[in-house]
Amino acid sequence: MIVITSSGYLQTNIDYSILGNAILDISETVRFVEIYHKEKKFRHIKKGITALLDESETERSIEDAIQRWKSRVRLSEKLGVPKYAMAEYGKVKRITIPFNEEGLILISLECGSFHEVILKEIIDIINSFSFQ
Repeated sequence: MIVITSSGYLQTNIDYSILGNAILDISETVRFVEIYHKEKKFRHIKKGITALLDESETERSIEDAIQRWKSRVRLSEKLGVPKYAMAEYGKVKRITIPFNEEGLILISLECGSFHEVILKEIIDIINSFSFQ
């Protein structure tokens, strides 16, 4: 959400809880959402889901995803701006999507999910929370 203050300055007020829950609610197959924005992390896990990684493995995985995304951005002059990245594992699908200029959203889906449909809905939600 964008707010213009009375002095005319642009201020962003993003409710990460609403954003994370909106993504979780897209489909029963969305397991996990981690929002990394302005050096802060906001984690949302679907109720009833058992995490596949422990806390330290999750943190390491997120740090690795951030580094991989930085690598993709470095190639953007030649390849174009990255829109998202997806990896399919034996137990989950993982999607990484940029959020504004300073963040990433990492999403975990069940393997049987129709990620193309879910991905479009996720991007629509992210765009409704993003600013240019």
